[in-house]
Amino acid sequence: MGKPLFFEILEKPATSCIIALCSAIWFYIQKKNIGYEHVGLNYETALEGHHWRIITSALSHISVIHLVFNMSALWSLGVIEQLGHIGLGVPFYLHYTLVLVVLSGLFVLGAYHILIQRFKLEHFRRVTAVGYSCVVFGWMTILSVKQPS
Repeated sequence: MGKPLFFEILEKPATSCIIALCSAIWFYIQKKNIGYEHVGLNYETALEGHHWRIITSALSHISVIHLVFNMSALWSLGVIEQLGHIGLGVPFYLHYTLVLVVLSGLFVLGAYHILIQRFKLEHFRRVTAVGYSCVVFGWMTILSVKQPS
């Protein structure tokens, strides 16, 4: 049997805070009936200067199932916080989480730009991205490379 949840939370403080933040944002979005178009990232809003959406889009989830899947995957990746002895740990985790949030948003915008400018797929101007999936997959990649054998 595993450890009680309280002890798991203490061992993964940054992961626990991110999960709490994403859950609180999801609750607020639901309570205020805010649509994804108001918090998500798309090409048109980026051109309008809504650069803050790079952050809000990553932390926002519209459906509870999307939130649960992303946060459960994130919870299992929280082991990174406990790997300070191999150069990972909490500072590494927080630093690269921010890097992954920003880079994944910029990557999405870059992909939209190519699809719009090069391939003339104008409907990608309004395709809106939300969720923590890009960050979760980024962490899966980092952990697969950094994890000791």
